[in-house]
Amino acid sequence: MSEDQKKEAKRQLNLLVTEATELSWEFPGELGDSLRASSEYIVFESQIPSVDFRYYAPSGHCRVYKDHEGSNRVIALTDEIRKSLLDIAAISGRLGW
Repeated sequence: MSEDQKKEAKRQLNLLVTEATELSWEFPGELGDSLRASSEYIVFESQIPSVDFRYYAPSGHCRVYKDHEGSNRVIALTDEIRKSLLDIAAISGRLGW
């Protein structure tokens, strides 16, 4: 993995986080607030089996939402954000950072 790959992964993450912030205004209350503050910790019921333990722990600081509380795009977006964070961590680990 190269430094360019890491920069691209971070650029992609920034785009996803920007999208989450923009979408957050469509969801009043806690879900919208969480999308703006820490979207990687938002977990929907259908995602629980596939969410990495770093972003989901039943006793942790994540909040599990019912699928109908979010749109399909928000559900997919939270997965994409976590995947991007894990990709960056993997690239960084291989680069020795």
